[in-house]
Amino acid sequence: MLALYAFTAAFPKQETYGLTSQMRRAAVSIPANIAEGFAKRSKPDKARYMNVAEGSVEESRYYLILAHDLGYGQTDELLAALEEVSRLLNSYARSILAPDSLLPTFGCGYAALRGRPIACQPSLPAYLRQGEPMALFSPLDLRALRRPRQNCTGSEW
Repeated sequence: MLALYAFTAAFPKQETYGLTSQMRRAAVSIPANIAEGFAKRSKPDKARYMNVAEGSVEESRYYLILAHDLGYGQTDELLAALEEVSRLLNSYARSILAPDSLLPTFGCGYAALRGRPIACQPSLPAYLRQGEPMALFSPLDLRALRRPRQNCTGSEW
């Protein structure tokens, strides 16, 4: 996103409230929707926010093509980065809806595997050490599993 801000900074002054603003808004929307969706507890909610982020990816892609066509600069690197974001986001969205996916929740190092709660753990649970898929765990979730809070009672579940 920082590269996009640098790219749009060189746009003509007349684009300040036009294409520059639209490109930045669409680019900011991608991680914002991913973050908001990650905080949701249900799979459908998470998937909906990932879908909105995917829409913002496509909107950003269009604006980059338009900027190139208008002669505002080379967009190849930004388009390649956006393609990688699109690929990762698509995989993440598909894994959310997979029947056997992990659905992370928040608070006190809890997570859910196929609907079963996992209490606070001092280290990774056995099923994770045995190679269960961890596609939906962010590094923050894994840190929460490794370092439980002292006052963990399970009431957050």
